[in-house]
Amino acid sequence: MIVESRGSASALTHRLASAGCRGRYPNNVPRDINRALQLPVDLHYCTIPVRSESDRKTETEMRSPFIMPHELYAYLMDSGKIRVTPAELEDYWEHLAARARANQLPIPTGYDKRAVPLGMYGDDARYNTSGDIARYPVWTLREFICLGARTWNPIMRILSWSFNIIYFGVYPTFNLDGVRLAGAAAKVAGTKMHNIPFLLPGHLHDSTVGNYPCLTLKAHSGRIWLAYMHECLSHEKKASADDEVQMAYLVVHHLATWFHVMETSPRRKVTPEQAGKMMDAGMRFLKVHEHLVYYASQHHLLRWKAFRHILEDCEMWLESPRATHCFRDEDFIGQWKKLAQGSGSNSIVIVRFFLLGGVDTKYNKFNRCHL
Repeated sequence: MIVESRGSASALTHRLASAGCRGRYPNNVPRDINRALQLPVDLHYCTIPVRSESDRKTETEMRSPFIMPHELYAYLMDSGKIRVTPAELEDYWEHLAARARANQLPIPTGYDKRAVPLGMYGDDARYNTSGDIARYPVWTLREFICLGARTWNPIMRILSWSFNIIYFGVYPTFNLDGVRLAGAAAKVAGTKMHNIPFLLPGHLHDSTVGNYPCLTLKAHSGRIWLAYMHECLSHEKKASADDEVQMAYLVVHHLATWFHVMETSPRRKVTPEQAGKMMDAGMRFLKVHEHLVYYASQHHLLRWKAFRHILEDCEMWLESPRATHCFRDEDFIGQWKKLAQGSGSNSIVIVRFFLLGGVDTKYNKFNRCHL
């Protein structure tokens, strides 16, 4: 290709052509190609029995590359390339449950967890990215050399193990053969999947009411971001007399107080005093937020979206929101995600993040990715 193009080929083509020191060291070709492609996930290899290319009656072995589904899934979710809302999951599983009950069948596994539905699909490989990306290849093999189940079984055994990791949501400490993982896999071993330890441009996207960006994070990362916002706005309000900045600080402060009381209380049953403190912090948050909604409306600003939340349940039933709410539909947690929308013009807290992250709304094209 480089010869035919008379040297005008792309830089990637040149790197691919030089793999394995231009073919002098064939064993290094896969390594050099992977480095040139800069794949976001690692390739793994499995030795499988195949039919010889030169003699179909002869069997041989080959090291076949594949991608671990749990690593691919974590990358797609962390980078924002796929987004599945709680409403979509609820609709999907309630539909399946209704059909199961109507036909007197067991409700499918995954209903209680509202798990993201994933499946395996075997067909010809797809080579273009036109349209919505709904299928991602994890393993390819030429049918010409396939020996049927004997070739599939070693790979399918590993893929099944990897899919189970996704279902239980915890990164593995040992591989399928009981060997302790090393390298990058060891750093996340034993931790819950999708607790994103960093912020990416893909976490910022257009809100549902306008063009103002919205920061979407997982619950654990969100609490860390809330503490950061509280610290930054506590300094910002001292330097600014802007009413919106002052109210933004109070909103963050009351919400942080609510989280503090909730996190220091028992996971399920709480005392009347603890329920009362959560009620007080939550109602203060809503009252200040109501003023911000009016402020934004009067100044024709598309931020501080109107929001209501029933807090009386905690005080009535003495049941912590951690048991029924935050880890189920995350409406309350979702509210402070919108705080990024309410950053006033005099506040540079979120502006710094915009400049650092380089917001790119092109990530919205992945919104309708089907699983």
